[in-house]
Amino acid sequence: MNKLSFRELYCGMAAFLYFPEVEDFVAEEARQKADTIQEALNRVQGNDSVEKLASLLHNTSSEEADGRIRIILGLTNSGSLELIKRVALAMFPDTTWRKVQTDSSKLRRLLSFIEYPETERELIKSRFIRQNFGLPTDWKEMLGTPAHMRRVLQNDLRSTFAAKTGFALEEEIQKVVTRAGYTFEKGKVQIVDDKEVDVAIPDRHQPRLLLMSSYMLTTSSAQTTRANEQKGFYETIERYNRHRGRRNDPNILLVNVIDGGGWMARQNDLKVMHEMCDYVFAFSQLHRLENVLSYHLG
Repeated sequence: MNKLSFRELYCGMAAFLYFPEVEDFVAEEARQKADTIQEALNRVQGNDSVEKLASLLHNTSSEEADGRIRIILGLTNSGSLELIKRVALAMFPDTTWRKVQTDSSKLRRLLSFIEYPETERELIKSRFIRQNFGLPTDWKEMLGTPAHMRRVLQNDLRSTFAAKTGFALEEEIQKVVTRAGYTFEKGKVQIVDDKEVDVAIPDRHQPRLLLMSSYMLTTSSAQTTRANEQKGFYETIERYNRHRGRRNDPNILLVNVIDGGGWMARQNDLKVMHEMCDYVFAFSQLHRLENVLSYHLG
């Protein structure tokens, strides 16, 4: 069987993969988080702005607090958690971001800046930075709107969405293998230095075929790292196959399933992923995997 050309692979890829169960999961996560935040807002009596904002961050984990701060920042021109962290560093250079989140006086000062950035004009002298903040006059009504919270929360769940999509892709691959009548295992494989493998047929200890999948929604330097790891992974298999060949044992095959706009936008890394394997498919081409299994494993 012939391996798909790089062009054939690229033309079969999709910027976004659609799995309804992933969409439903993320929407439900956002709804539950929005309901929890709304309950926190409803418990706060009076009109003190900073107290109302601070109530959102009370008794939350660092990750949860970050998500809720993003909801507040979604009402400003900034919307950037990284930028407000830099502001916190300017205000409190000798402390950590987590301590700012949990220290009542520090947190209230930071929230006051988000609402009225001119209160810190002597410290934050840059007009450009200050103009990224400031809440609109109707921010309380907007903050209490479930639609706004869900929009910001769903954006905050982008990494969860990408990870869940990757898992869904992996499950689709496993379904193809099962339908074709082959057993498989997932986990660390000794012959590739105990690297984690998505599918090892028939098992991890004496595999005939190893399969790796990767979905990238957006670009990051992690893709170059992944491509370099893939190169080393494939070279290890090739060395192992040379020893097997001396014993007339069949080669171990490496198959890649790769998709997503993140990979499409980084073609140099994608070319490495294409080159460093025996076969490669996008999700839309997954039906070809059965042919590979039948041809090489019988």
